[in-house]
Amino acid sequence: MYNPPRSADTCVPLMDVFESNGGENGSTVVIGDFNAHHTWWEEHTTEVDESSDRWVTAVATLGFDLMTPPDTPTFCTHSGRYTTIDLAFTIPDIYDRIVECRGAPDWSSESDHLAVYSKIDLEIQEATSTPAFNMKRCDTRKLIEEMTTRWQAQLSTLPRLKDDPEAGQRPWSKLRERALRNTHRSRGHLLTRSPGSHQRYTE
Repeated sequence: MYNPPRSADTCVPLMDVFESNGGENGSTVVIGDFNAHHTWWEEHTTEVDESSDRWVTAVATLGFDLMTPPDTPTFCTHSGRYTTIDLAFTIPDIYDRIVECRGAPDWSSESDHLAVYSKIDLEIQEATSTPAFNMKRCDTRKLIEEMTTRWQAQLSTLPRLKDDPEAGQRPWSKLRERALRNTHRSRGHLLTRSPGSHQRYTE
C-alpha cells in the first residue's frame, strides 16, 4: 500500500477493508510506504505529527504488531539521511512465526527506497496446548514496570475518550492488550512454568 506524505488518508480505507470482513484480520501482513515518522519505528525521530499518530492508533485498533525492526533504513533522502518509512505490520500469530526481518540494501538497485527482506515460517503446525505459567513466581513489580513503560510510550497516540467514548474504547483496549502481550513476549524469563505445565508442554 502507499500512503501520501504528511497524510493518514489511507487509514480509513484500510480499516474499512477489515471491518467489511467482520473485523477478522485472518493471516494478514500489511506492507507499504507509509511516509510516516514515529518513535515506534524510528527511536530518535523528531518528526512525529498528527498523521503518524493516527497510523499508530489504527494499527493498535487492528491489533497488529510491527514486523520491521525499529530504525531499519528504508529510504534515503536528498540530503543522504536514512529514514524508516517502509513498514510491515502483521497479526500476533504471524509475528510469532517471523524467521527473519532485516534491511537488504544490496537488493535496492537504483531506487531511493531500500529493500527489506522478510522470511516467515508458514508451515502448517499441529495445534498444541499453550503452557501455563506459574504466576506465583512472577516478578510482578518488574512486569508492571515494563508494561507501564510500553503503555506510556504510545499513550499520546490514542484518541481522547471524552471526545467520542464509544469509538475511543477499542483503540485503548487494543493498546492495553498489545502492551501486556509484548511485555510477556519480551520478558518471558520473569514467568517460570510450573513443573506440571512444563511436563504437559514437552509431551
